[in-house]
Amino acid sequence: MEVTRSIRSKLVAIMAISAFCFLLISAPITGYFSYIQHKDSASKQQSRLVGAVTSSASISAYVKNREIADDVISGLLLDDEILHVRLEGAERFEVESGVSITDERITTDKPTDYPLYSPIDDSDQIGSLLVWSNDGLITERAIGSVKENLAWLIIMSLLFTLVSIHTANKLVGSPLRELARQVSISEPGSELEIEVDKANQGDEIGLVARSVNNFLNVTREALETERSLRRQIERLDRHYQNIFASTNVGIMVLDENGVLLHSNPVLLERIVRVTESERKRLLSESFFEVAFRNPDSAWSLVARARKHGDTVSADFELGLSGESPVWVHCLISGAGQGQGQERLIEAVVYDVTSRVQASAQVQKMAEEDPLTGLKNRRGCQQYFDRKKEQVGWVPELAVMLLDLDGFKPINDSLGHAAGDHILQVIAERLQACVRSNIDLVGRLGGDEFVVVIESGRSSKEDMARIANKIIGEVSRPVVFGENVSVSVGVSIGIAYSGQSENFEAALDAADQAMYQVKMDGKNNYNFAL
Repeated sequence: MEVTRSIRSKLVAIMAISAFCFLLISAPITGYFSYIQHKDSASKQQSRLVGAVTSSASISAYVKNREIADDVISGLLLDDEILHVRLEGAERFEVESGVSITDERITTDKPTDYPLYSPIDDSDQIGSLLVWSNDGLITERAIGSVKENLAWLIIMSLLFTLVSIHTANKLVGSPLRELARQVSISEPGSELEIEVDKANQGDEIGLVARSVNNFLNVTREALETERSLRRQIERLDRHYQNIFASTNVGIMVLDENGVLLHSNPVLLERIVRVTESERKRLLSESFFEVAFRNPDSAWSLVARARKHGDTVSADFELGLSGESPVWVHCLISGAGQGQGQERLIEAVVYDVTSRVQASAQVQKMAEEDPLTGLKNRRGCQQYFDRKKEQVGWVPELAVMLLDLDGFKPINDSLGHAAGDHILQVIAERLQACVRSNIDLVGRLGGDEFVVVIESGRSSKEDMARIANKIIGEVSRPVVFGENVSVSVGVSIGIAYSGQSENFEAALDAADQAMYQVKMDGKNNYNFAL
């Protein structure tokens, strides 16, 4: 194959065109800035001259001395770029000199105005120094400066272009032509090697030659290796696709905003169980916001994974599961993406509803009284401790210890079934006496109950009213069977959390107060001292 357009010719053409374009672009820019620079230099020179005589001009305007004014103006007119100067002061004091204002060299009727201030008060303007510039002379000198700079620019550009063309041909053009000739006659797998001059063995030309030689020697082996790797990748890809589609866990990839990018069928069909409308929402909204009941906790888990660069996990309740709650265990990978790449969220979820429900049932059994459904001693203690450990304002808690009066004879005479029924009825009545979402009713065992009330700023009189209400409700007859009606009383001891270090201490204080009620005739209340 013949070379129709050599690189050397292209290099020469490109450099020549580049030099021409450079001149086309830089010439007007250079000319413009040279012109502006000269004009600016002339303006600054004039300002410096005026600045040198401003003090004398201010004095002449202040004392209205024409001799000083004439000296100032004469000094300024020594500069051939200044044609006329006028010094104006208060009370029509005016001195001027130079060519006539009507002189054709004066091209503007608006001279440069330099204010003059009082020698004794630099904030009081007492006159002005008006300067008419020789704009024609300044422009002529600026144009001359532009021409000189453009001439140097053209000469330097031509010299640089010629030197660059010669250098490029010597270093690149000739070696490349020889390299291209040898490559054009070589064939893959042949024993022919590309040779270069010693001068080019350590540069890019030599590198290309060595690379071509290596390529020719390993082409056949590389092609076979590539085919083998492709077959292995295809097998692995099919294997992982099968795992991805058939596993019992949900696999998902989210973008940095939580929008679902990829997932396996199990995630949306068997775990999250989204409807068609919810599936459309997942294409544009955060997966955590749509699917999880508490998305903020999920985002906190993502932040922790990114911070530590590790895999973290937690249990979450889904928010798309209808009436029956569904819990999943979510593992989020903290492996970061490469620099500049999108930070993806990779997660695996699997259904743990049975485990969570079993754990909740165990926890419930550990904290609840099986007969009445109230909190048992342990549940009451945990409630008390949680209230005491609240951050910020800690409410005052009133702990009422209740002991039923006359329950044991009824239980012995009517049997345990009747006793259990009475305890269940009493539990319901106690719950009706307090705020269900704030206060707590518990059973400590036997016929002992406890009521924990957030008293806040309530007085003892308020607590007494609640105690009387409880006594009245408990004392109402309990119907058992068809014709059996029994009544019990209740003795109440009241203690405050502020007087006790813990729940047991509060119970002890309430117990002592209740014991005093028993001693005084029962069916009443008493406050701990």
